[in-house]
Amino acid sequence: SGRPSSSARERLPQLLGPQDEARGGADRQHLAPRERRGVEHAVQGLRKVKASGMIKNIGVSTYDEVDALQIVELGVDYIQVPYNVFDQRLDKTDFFERAKRNNVTVFARSPFLQGLLLMKLDRIPSHLAHARPYMEQFLAITKRHNVSPLEASFLFSYYHCRADHIVFG
Repeated sequence: SGRPSSSARERLPQLLGPQDEARGGADRQHLAPRERRGVEHAVQGLRKVKASGMIKNIGVSTYDEVDALQIVELGVDYIQVPYNVFDQRLDKTDFFERAKRNNVTVFARSPFLQGLLLMKLDRIPSHLAHARPYMEQFLAITKRHNVSPLEASFLFSYYHCRADHIVFG
């Protein structure tokens, strides 16, 4: 069935520390790190759970390039990072090489920047007003090349990003 047996679920608290107990018992374990020191501890616990056979893969999602560089060295199977027209921070690092070297599958998320790249200028919320000049440039480029913002956003990530997969949603 892919789900851990009841005896495996009972052993989970012994494999993880008590603060990690609430996370366990799935085929894949995913966590969004909030502080760098805690990431290493959490992944160590998840590696024990994986070694026990109770989960198959470990995946981590991060927004921060420093976290991403650390995480790919910790023995995870998957990492999810942002990548889009306005955010290619990881291209300025050796992140993709490190991920490949450590057999970490990379998922690039937010090719539409949580919908911003698909918005009309007059629909940009006030808290994102700082993005308006960049959106004006982006929309001018799409118009000049006769492609939609959706096509441009997707194709940019598809052709430029060295991730293994692109995540939508």
